[in-house]
Amino acid sequence: MISKTKHIDHRWQLKLIILVILSFPFFKIYAQSYNKYVELGNQEFSKGNFYSAATYFKEASELAPDIFSIKYQLAESLMRANSYNEACLIFTELSNTISQKYPLSSFYSAELLKMQGKYNDAIKQYLSLIHISEPTRR
Repeated sequence: MISKTKHIDHRWQLKLIILVILSFPFFKIYAQSYNKYVELGNQEFSKGNFYSAATYFKEASELAPDIFSIKYQLAESLMRANSYNEACLIFTELSNTISQKYPLSSFYSAELLKMQGKYNDAIKQYLSLIHISEPTRR
């Protein structure tokens, strides 16, 4: 009975090892895809092809949704491609989560809200800029 249990344990171990080995190419492809999308997005942005850049940054953002620098690049590309509503949503999200790291996200959000006639929301974003730029008092 003990030998049968050991035999089963070895089979599960073997299956686990095979699963781990087979998953390595997936992670490599994932990283290559993400890096490739970012690289292509940067190339298109530098050429002034902002809509194409936004497409690549969106793909990269979907692969790594917690990387805020890609979201910022996506929003900036969308803004320059005149997709103001989409850009505004992303800039506002960034402004509400990490405004200290990306203070221009609050400014762009305010500007885009103003362009859309959402003046009260724009005022709130402009006021948040004052809060961001105030030095910490001791």
